[in-house]
Amino acid sequence: MQKIMQYGVSLLPSSFIELSLPKGAKILTAQNFKDTRLCLWAEVDLALAEERRFFHIYRTGDALQENCEEVYVSTVQSPYGGGAYHLYELVNVNTASP
Repeated sequence: MQKIMQYGVSLLPSSFIELSLPKGAKILTAQNFKDTRLCLWAEVDLALAEERRFFHIYRTGDALQENCEEVYVSTVQSPYGGGAYHLYELVNVNTASP
């Protein structure tokens, strides 16, 4: 059964983030902050085994990674000031090391 679930992503700009999500999870959006975490929503089937997914957070003005295939997910304005954060998912990642 498909459900929409919320996941917290640590705000560590210019770093890679790993999440375990049910296989085939569809990322819907990233918004709002909860403490110092970005909230990510995904459509998932909790009965499926989990897989490792990799993300990258950039601040406005950060250089994008080269030699790395990324797909844009969402932009989130910081409620604390300091601009916006842009979330990308890394695709075609060798799960041994992103």
